[in-house]
Amino acid sequence: MSILKKHMSALLSVILATFIIASVVMTVLLTRTASPSQTARPTTTAVITVTPSFTTTLINETPIAPSTQVVKTTQITNKYGVGFGPAGIAINTSGSIWVTNLYSDSLSQLYHSGANFVLHTFNNDQKGPSGIAIDAGGNIWTTNPHNNSVSMFNPTGHLITVFPVKYYPLGIVISSSGYIWVTNYTNSTITQIDPGGNIIGAFQAGQDPMGIAIDASGNIWVTNPHSNTVTKLTSNGVKLNSYPAGDYPMGIAIDPSGNVWVSDFSGNTITELNGNGAIIKKYQIGNEPAAISIDSVGNIWIASFNSDTVSELNPVTQIARIFSVQNAPTGILIDTYGNVWVTNGNSNTVTKLTKVTTGPQYFPYIGPQFP
Repeated sequence: MSILKKHMSALLSVILATFIIASVVMTVLLTRTASPSQTARPTTTAVITVTPSFTTTLINETPIAPSTQVVKTTQITNKYGVGFGPAGIAINTSGSIWVTNLYSDSLSQLYHSGANFVLHTFNNDQKGPSGIAIDAGGNIWTTNPHNNSVSMFNPTGHLITVFPVKYYPLGIVISSSGYIWVTNYTNSTITQIDPGGNIIGAFQAGQDPMGIAIDASGNIWVTNPHSNTVTKLTSNGVKLNSYPAGDYPMGIAIDPSGNVWVSDFSGNTITELNGNGAIIKKYQIGNEPAAISIDSVGNIWIASFNSDTVSELNPVTQIARIFSVQNAPTGILIDTYGNVWVTNGNSNTVTKLTKVTTGPQYFPYIGPQFP
């Protein structure tokens, strides 16, 4: 077991995981001396090819417990080096992968150049960037909990401006109308920013909000890990209610049917709630599940930090596919080609699980983005 894993619980208490990454990479990366360049420069990134591997585990759920199946498969896996402490991950309409690097205070872009990916890193006055989201115009927004701010970059990755957002901003999501919502962990609120960058205000959102997502009706959902709840707010920020949701809920995403899925980091479970906040089922998935994403047909993808795995759960057929990715996965998304991208907190890399051409298929990511 790595030093990071051994001390994960303590680190979460100290800095509470800027979407888990703060605690995931802190012990290792604070011992390194970072001297990031202040000039953006493109370089061809090294591809670390790893042997495809697959592990399986049965899943159990409550209150309903039907029979379960596990399907074995193979996967082509590549890794790409990025900055220190990769945290948030997002993708723009042109297919570029954007990653926040918590401990090198930078933003990385992986973009296609022929058959290869090229790495472009931007160092623009960010302080511990964590959450990330991309608006309809391609602008990139990041949360910077270490200096209580939110940064806005243009589509090419150059800093436009920095907005002061107090109280340890972590999660970030953008509504269909272009409003930016940010969770303020130490103030139990979420901040609303309009498309022009003007701060509208802060709204009560349950205890210590972390993950955030928006449903098809515009309602805002946040996870509250210290109270083991999720909170639902209207599209205008009015708090509706908080609902029980497992043990230390962190990641959150909403499926095409409007059900809310939450990763329970300390409970090693995934909780499914309906749009009214009632628990439908729980699934035992991985060890310390952190980030969660959902594809267009409702399959649930989970990055499990302490089991070094990514899981795909089909909640209809009860089929679970579990892939070994190693290096403490913390963030996950699916691109429009069906490839699965994972940030690796322990190795300063991003893993790409390439879409298979036969057998069960992957489908494009439909959001909301987490982290």
